[in-house]
Amino acid sequence: MLTGLLAFHCARPGAAWALLLPLLLLFLARALPRPPQVVVGTLELLRDLPAVEGGDGRARPRRQPWVLLCALGLLLGALASLGPRGAHGGAGRTWTCVVDRSPALGFPGGAQGRSTRQALALEFARAWLARASGADDHVRWLAPGRPALELARNEQPSEAWLAPAVDGGEPEWALHDQPGVLWISDREPAVTRAHAGLFASGGSAVFGAIAADGRTTWTWEGAEVRAHAEPRAVAVRVQEPAGLVLPAVLERVLAAWCGARGFELARTGTAETLLVLELVPESGPDEELVLERDGWRARARGARPDEHEDALGSEAEDWLVARAAAGALRPVVRVAPGRIQVALRELAEPTGDPALFALSFARLFDRAALPPAGVVALAERQAAGEPRSVPGEPAEASTGAGVELGPVLDAALAAGALLCALAAFLLLAGAHDTERAVRGQSSRAAAHHQ
Repeated sequence: MLTGLLAFHCARPGAAWALLLPLLLLFLARALPRPPQVVVGTLELLRDLPAVEGGDGRARPRRQPWVLLCALGLLLGALASLGPRGAHGGAGRTWTCVVDRSPALGFPGGAQGRSTRQALALEFARAWLARASGADDHVRWLAPGRPALELARNEQPSEAWLAPAVDGGEPEWALHDQPGVLWISDREPAVTRAHAGLFASGGSAVFGAIAADGRTTWTWEGAEVRAHAEPRAVAVRVQEPAGLVLPAVLERVLAAWCGARGFELARTGTAETLLVLELVPESGPDEELVLERDGWRARARGARPDEHEDALGSEAEDWLVARAAAGALRPVVRVAPGRIQVALRELAEPTGDPALFALSFARLFDRAALPPAGVVALAERQAAGEPRSVPGEPAEASTGAGVELGPVLDAALAAGALLCALAAFLLLAGAHDTERAVRGQSSRAAAHHQ
């Protein structure tokens, strides 16, 4: 309560002199009382007059109701001129934290390496945000492959939400360069930053494995990259629902790609799985489809897949779109990190150069396959520089959030003053009508007695 009182202020304190007007009116009404005006001509009329003296013999002037209404109207008008304001009760501002989930953010951070780079960058950002934001502010959290969150300013997403990705995970920074946005990473992104703030952990180079297949591991050792013969039990797994079989053309290309990289092609097994190729359940009758991409063309049959596209997450995209006989387009191959979905029941041999077909799908498999455990790209392992905390432009007030009640209160006070003035006018007019009636009655009575 004390905080609310201390937060009280006036938008226009120069109008404080108007508060004296109702006091002045009441003083004049008391100092200059208006006696009742009645024509008297006989003692009988005097007896009809109301008593104006109390037991102590002193006159007690009574303030007329219209005077009190006028004083109340002046008080309300004075308050409207002052513009009283209380503590701000709006919904606050919304800040945005864009979190980098690249593999490098999982490397040790700080002088002693007791936390990760991501944890250190988050510590920088939250410390600054605690000073720059208000108690009612909220923070929106964004990261690739994660649903957006909106939390109180003193809350943070879970460790599972923040966990660095095995591959990829860097935001598209250029899409988030607005006031109130905080970039959280380990280094300054390559894109130009004009409005957003940057909180980077920095970090020294981390040597280690930068590539691997089923037979060889390539490691970065500072001055050079060395290849080591290290067989790995890694696999590509095919998932086929009951009644569905991977088309032979795709099976052949996938087997050749696995053989070239030393991966096991399996339906089941316990080996580390880098890629899952899934035939999705389909419903409805088969359709004749035409597939075309990267210089090859093929005919296929398939049916519309069940509605489960969200299973791949927000990073999924349509890699191959087929054209049906009626001209309709629908996706038949969708890709996300570590997963490929295929909605085909039959696939004919492609026309044209068969090498283009194999190369096209080999690039798809390379793109979708996750790196083996412990393998991080060279660009991620390089030094991230010194820690940086660069505040950007503050967040703007949300449009339509937290309606400002000041102007509404001013209007209500002015309307109250106007109503009081109107009521006082009506009372005063009624009093004058009554006075004229009394005068007329008194005149007639005086004439009768005479």
